[in-house]
Amino acid sequence: MVFLPKKDHSPLNYMQKILNHTKRYLTLQETRQFRVPLWPELSIARIWPQAKQLEHFILYMPDEWDTQPKKVERDFFWTILGSLQPDFVEHVIIDCREQREALKRARPPPVPKQLQIAPEWTQALLMHGFTSGK
Repeated sequence: MVFLPKKDHSPLNYMQKILNHTKRYLTLQETRQFRVPLWPELSIARIWPQAKQLEHFILYMPDEWDTQPKKVERDFFWTILGSLQPDFVEHVIIDCREQREALKRARPPPVPKQLQIAPEWTQALLMHGFTSGK
């Protein structure tokens, strides 16, 4: 069984090129699935320029996607990229995770938001009884 993008993202031109052997495809058995976090660093728009320079990657992608990367199907993109270049995908995910963790460590811990009341106000408030409005 052939692994293809969803119908909405699969131009007829791409299907014709697969049948003419000008575009390549992978079978479901040849694909490798990756859990790619939904982080802005791992968006298709950021990874596409690097991915299309990798050997043979662009042969598996519809030509229309090269001019309009926003129309790329995310799951298809990462599955093809991960199947062809698993080391690259693992490296990118690990690198992003390490950078995110480094940023978390570098940030100071959040200061809890508390109402600061001067001691004289506290004493004055405690002198008066409190009655609930309910």
